[in-house]
Amino acid sequence: MDYILGAYASAPSVWKKDKKEESIFYNSLKENLENIRGLEIPFYGENIHQFGDEYLIEKLDDSWINTITLIPASFNSLKKNIHFGLSSDHEESRLNAVESHKKLNSIVKKINDTKGKKVISSIQICSSPSFPKNGVSSSKDSLKKSIETLLSWNWEGANLLIEHCDSQRDFSTYQKGFLSIEKEIEILDELKNKILGISLNWGRSVLEGRNIHEIIKHIKLAQKNKHLKGFIFSGTSPLDKNYGSWADLHMPFNNQGSYINSLLTENNVRSSLELINFDELDYLGIKLQPLPQEKTSIKNRISINKDAIEIINKTLFNMSLKG
Repeated sequence: MDYILGAYASAPSVWKKDKKEESIFYNSLKENLENIRGLEIPFYGENIHQFGDEYLIEKLDDSWINTITLIPASFNSLKKNIHFGLSSDHEESRLNAVESHKKLNSIVKKINDTKGKKVISSIQICSSPSFPKNGVSSSKDSLKKSIETLLSWNWEGANLLIEHCDSQRDFSTYQKGFLSIEKEIEILDELKNKILGISLNWGRSVLEGRNIHEIIKHIKLAQKNKHLKGFIFSGTSPLDKNYGSWADLHMPFNNQGSYINSLLTENNVRSSLELINFDELDYLGIKLQPLPQEKTSIKNRISINKDAIEIINKTLFNMSLKG
């Protein structure tokens, strides 16, 4: 199986602006990792890389089919306006979010035009804002209205997936606090559009429920009406000196004595894979961040991704043996 890599989370540019190191990292990915389907490309609100759109487009292998996530753009905007988001009940802020997605729509066309073919399979949107303590209001109706606008545009064959994040269960513990997965799925049920779906992130679902059973629940909910289109393995921990407590920091897999506090173990990976209907899934992937950043070598940035792919491959192989 080939995988989507959220490589930007393990890239050197996460913590320093060094174009040479960044290029070494992406070139090393291509040289040392097999089974890459494509990248999860971050959209920051204006561009898809701090060195410019053209820089990252050039790094995309011509054979890759990629996805794009809008979560970085949402968070950059939320720092300036806590009402920002497709789900916002503050109409001006909701429209600002829609306009941000319009910018990405143009970038999708630029990427495809540069590559001479359609190389973006899905656009991952999110149901921000959160901050419910500060008078911010979000709703299913607002998100549905925004998605209807997005559906009126030409995405050049890409699907629109709601990238589920943890919901507002507890004001003191949530990380993102967006809409519940139940409300997100209700929108998909109501709109009944073939390009719509939902994507799950293992770590975000686990930290939402503060237990490893939450992701199992989310997989079942998303697959009930065949809405699950994307699945990313990304870890979290109840407590770790580098990755905190139930934080969305893309903790690597718990393997080979490293990252021993990560809940992303081989057994937990298998529990999720056994439930997933791969015939309905557009992509399976990983998104991992090595911490502390300042002490992480290029070799380690590559190895955490390579190890993760090997673990998933081994798990899928063992599952096939048992039928």
